[in-house]
Amino acid sequence: MAYIDNLKVLKKKIDPREKVTVLKDFFESIKDSKKLNSLLEKSVKYSKQGRSGAVIYKNNGKILKISNLQDKNILKYEKTCIFIDSAYNEILLNYIFSNLKDFVSLNNAEKKLVDNYLFNIEDFVLDKKRSLLSMDLVGFKHNNSKYYCDLMDVLVYNFSLIETRDVYDLFIEFLIKMVINPIDSTLKILYKKLNFIHTDFKLENILVKKRATKGYQLLKNSGLIIDFIPLIADLDKGRIFLGDTYILSQIDSSLKYNIAKRTEYAPLIELRYQCKIDYGVKKCTKIDTKDFDM
Repeated sequence: MAYIDNLKVLKKKIDPREKVTVLKDFFESIKDSKKLNSLLEKSVKYSKQGRSGAVIYKNNGKILKISNLQDKNILKYEKTCIFIDSAYNEILLNYIFSNLKDFVSLNNAEKKLVDNYLFNIEDFVLDKKRSLLSMDLVGFKHNNSKYYCDLMDVLVYNFSLIETRDVYDLFIEFLIKMVINPIDSTLKILYKKLNFIHTDFKLENILVKKRATKGYQLLKNSGLIIDFIPLIADLDKGRIFLGDTYILSQIDSSLKYNIAKRTEYAPLIELRYQCKIDYGVKKCTKIDTKDFDM
């Protein structure tokens, strides 16, 4: 896809209206009803529906995520912020992260972490009413039984099997070394380079893919699932900072926004949908914005 040269403009310190024009052209250029319908033609609706309301299909070893597009202005801007409809935001962030070297500099260790622990969207397309994301099939069957797709599935299963202290301690060691540390390091890189905050980071949004894990024989003998790699996914509510501009998701309902701001979710709502944030300063907490996801 030859969109990267145009999107590099986002790195510049220019009027956000120019960036909005570039983004509109980008989204317009990926509209292709024929391609979208062709991808769906031989697809089968998957048993799991996305929590955001998206519909999931399977096609030839691929997962297709279909989202309905909002009938509204998908791009709004303020002096230092551009707000994008969440379905479009997910496409943009995935495309930027798939071409990260064109936006930021990464050393070999940073590149390896991002390549390994950030879920990759292979292709995307729009028509007038829908967006489609194509990606590798994730998840796996364990002991020929249930299919496990995300970290929540895996943890619920594993903790149900733990009966002794030595297994528990070793599993916690495994979690820290093989799951928490690399995920934390990857998020820190993305924050350092792009001020990226996921804002919807939870166990269900960490997908799992089959990969052999060396050692930890006691865990394997106890039947625990440890042959997997965790993948950061579902970026539709994420926010980044490029040039001198924040790019973030826009809320789909002002009513929901006003109600949520009066609840304990106010810090989250402001972080996700508000242009400038003082999280960790005005909210009487020691948590900084860069630590929010973890």
